[in-house]
Amino acid sequence: MIDDDDDHEYSPIETLIINDCIRLDEINDILSYFPNLHRLSIDYLDVNLKVQYLNFNHFEQLIINYFQQVTSLYLSLRHDVDHLNANRWQQLILNYMKNLKIFDLYHIDIKRFDNNNSKTNIS
Repeated sequence: MIDDDDDHEYSPIETLIINDCIRLDEINDILSYFPNLHRLSIDYLDVNLKVQYLNFNHFEQLIINYFQQVTSLYLSLRHDVDHLNANRWQQLILNYMKNLKIFDLYHIDIKRFDNNNSKTNIS
């Protein structure tokens, strides 16, 4: 169908089951193409997130509420050392991410030297 007002295609489908692997960034396209969607089931969802200034408590709720079925999780994090707590990750994965097969965590903590040769964080 074509919406004459904004020339975007959309579908009246209300239930969609995807039995293939998709990326998290593709979900927005799916949701915009299926505005009447009431149920979405995805068997294999790969999540690739770049997180900056999201504390671990909020991130944990995001995982618990939306990503319990994730099979692959790729994270790029900046600055927040709370995300480096191995015990919290272990509990989160064991309790809420039972389908997780790939976990890739990349952490960046950029530091520089000021004129006094002491380390300072770059914001």
